[in-house]
Amino acid sequence: MTTASEIMHSGASCVQENENLMDAARRMSELQIGALPICGPDDRLHGIITDRDIVVKCLTSSCTVGGETSSS
Repeated sequence: MTTASEIMHSGASCVQENENLMDAARRMSELQIGALPICGPDDRLHGIITDRDIVVKCLTSSCTVGGETSSS
């Protein structure tokens, strides 16, 4: 059986949990991807953020994209 480590991309780009949504959105656009792992100061996985998360957050609240963090 194939394992996840055999097919995963090892060069993942993390967004830090204190980076704002604009930074996360910009990185997704540059990399042409729709999701990024969120890493903490210890460089361990703390979560994942998707382009949908950003859109829903900003459309359903008075979000200032440059002021919201990826862990909000």
